[in-house]
Amino acid sequence: MPYCTGDVHAGNRPDQDSEAGVQQFVGFRNVAAYLERIVPTFTDVGHVLVTGESAGGFGAAFNYDRIADAFPEARVTLLDDSGPPLGFEVAPLCLQQKWSDLWGFDDTIPAGCEDCFPSQGGGIINIGAFIAQKHPDQHLALISSTGDSVIRFFFGFGGNDCTALLPNTPQAAFEAALIDARDNYYNEPAGVWGTFFVDNSEQHTFLSSSLYSAKVGDTPLIDWVSDLIAGQAVHVGP
Repeated sequence: MPYCTGDVHAGNRPDQDSEAGVQQFVGFRNVAAYLERIVPTFTDVGHVLVTGESAGGFGAAFNYDRIADAFPEARVTLLDDSGPPLGFEVAPLCLQQKWSDLWGFDDTIPAGCEDCFPSQGGGIINIGAFIAQKHPDQHLALISSTGDSVIRFFFGFGGNDCTALLPNTPQAAFEAALIDARDNYYNEPAGVWGTFFVDNSEQHTFLSSSLYSAKVGDTPLIDWVSDLIAGQAVHVGP
């Protein structure tokens, strides 16, 4: 799905006034339009891979629930490359509320994820736990470096209560947030989530550039992805 909306494929706010002028934040609507065509076209599909890089990674995770619901008889695997929904330690509530107000999260976050709505004090990290609990027979996975420079900048706008002049999330804080997400949100039911965290790296995205070269310890990324597609999700990394 082309990315032309600037809302991590999660917006439902057409004709929205912003500092840049009138913008069309309709990524969520675009996904719906694709599903209206794709679902009846592939009626006998056995396995659906929902994947994306960077903003597409966020979009894959954000839209996974309704894509899985659209294919109830299929295996639906999530592979989020470098779009990690993380906690308030690096994505503070003020920043998530700004996204929500601009993009319309109250209309697009899965209704059943009561802890996900910034307008109610919740956060997007809970999407990971929600989709695992709702789809316990599926497999979900996240790829990230522990120092992703692009996502650290993206989250950095939340610094100093969303007044940061030089947005940049400290590497140690970003890594700690990834580990917290893995250990406390992407952990149950066991075997549903897998993660591939590349330590001592600031690289952003891997699938299109490093699928055959990236490695964590003795585990090549290509082998980890192959296992995921085959139905085995495991945690690899620090």
